[in-house]
Amino acid sequence: MNKSSLKYELMDALVSVGWTHKIQEKQSELYLKKAQNFQLIQLVSSGIASSTLLANIQGSIGWVMWLTAISSLISFAFSGILKAYNYDELSKANKRYANQQFIIREKIIRLLYSLINETNLDEIMLEWSDLNKERIELSEHAPMTTPKACDLASYELKSRGDNKRHEDYALFLSEHILENLNNVK
Repeated sequence: MNKSSLKYELMDALVSVGWTHKIQEKQSELYLKKAQNFQLIQLVSSGIASSTLLANIQGSIGWVMWLTAISSLISFAFSGILKAYNYDELSKANKRYANQQFIIREKIIRLLYSLINETNLDEIMLEWSDLNKERIELSEHAPMTTPKACDLASYELKSRGDNKRHEDYALFLSEHILENLNNVK
């Protein structure tokens, strides 16, 4: 592999890892928000059920009994949803994976600097081979993401055009690296 081929392979991997990192971050945030919302609903409905139950003990009022029953049912349902889906753990898994992708991204950037600074090409290729193997092995265990997470990531990085990687280099590389990479032949 020549220097130019390695440059493009590293830049392509950088964009792929950058997008993966951002999508995983957004998915983590979505799960965390869902957990917080469901916990709030559960807390409020439990509070209503408890307070209306006390009011109901003092005197049998029809609408209070119904409010108690509905609040208890809502609290029970959201408790089950939180237990069944465990959004807190799902959020943490996406966050861990995003952090792993961030580390790989930083290592790729370091390799690009090495390429610019004329470091031994064989050493860079060997390091890239090991890093790429790690990247592929990690991808086998990637947590699930949703289209909404992809849309949020796309919105935050740019306004669509996900496959235009040559435009994405500027999102993940500094101008200095890009200028120097343009001189690599």
